[in-house]
Amino acid sequence: MKRHHNSELDTASTSKTTTQKTKRDEEGGLQPQPKRQATLSEIIDKKSLYVDDDVRAKDITLTIAEQICVDMEPFDLVNKIGFQRLIKKLCPKYKMVSRFHITEKVIPEMYQRVRAKVLELLKDLPHIVITTDIWTSDSSSQSNDFISLTAHGITATFEYKSYCLEVLPFDGSHTGINIASNLNKAFHDWNIQDRVRAIVSDNAANMSVAIRDSRNV
Repeated sequence: MKRHHNSELDTASTSKTTTQKTKRDEEGGLQPQPKRQATLSEIIDKKSLYVDDDVRAKDITLTIAEQICVDMEPFDLVNKIGFQRLIKKLCPKYKMVSRFHITEKVIPEMYQRVRAKVLELLKDLPHIVITTDIWTSDSSSQSNDFISLTAHGITATFEYKSYCLEVLPFDGSHTGINIASNLNKAFHDWNIQDRVRAIVSDNAANMSVAIRDSRNV
């Protein structure tokens, strides 16, 4: 019989041995170990929020600030209920920062880091062309004037580079003298005053005067 049903006999024997072992374990008091319960400190840690100086909290805050800048989102994004729910779902221990914290601390610090990097990158441009413009924003009850400044150039390895250097409030009247003064100040702030070869803008009379009067062109 064993010769014809060898596999069936082996299976039955194994099952019998396992049953006998389980019975001996139960008789000897060997029971399955219960799942370990979390300690009080572990429960508290799981429910507590990150402290403000926690490296994980800082990293999330920086990422939020980067999103605001890259996607041109309003600073008020951190106050939006839907956005807060999203962050809470992704990281329950993160405490949402205030708009004030984003605008007065995180983004200014980020700007200084990016500015330092752009200053280094500008060193690779021996000749620079500037594009600039002035416009008025009337999206609020009080209109605001802005001036933009973008640097363009080609590196020694013939790579085209373009960097938006400034978008700043423009105070005073839009005279050629005032515009030229703003341009020259920006050139010195970015240390490119000796490398600006041309300035491109629209053909408004005040811009033409500003470009002509700029001592850098």
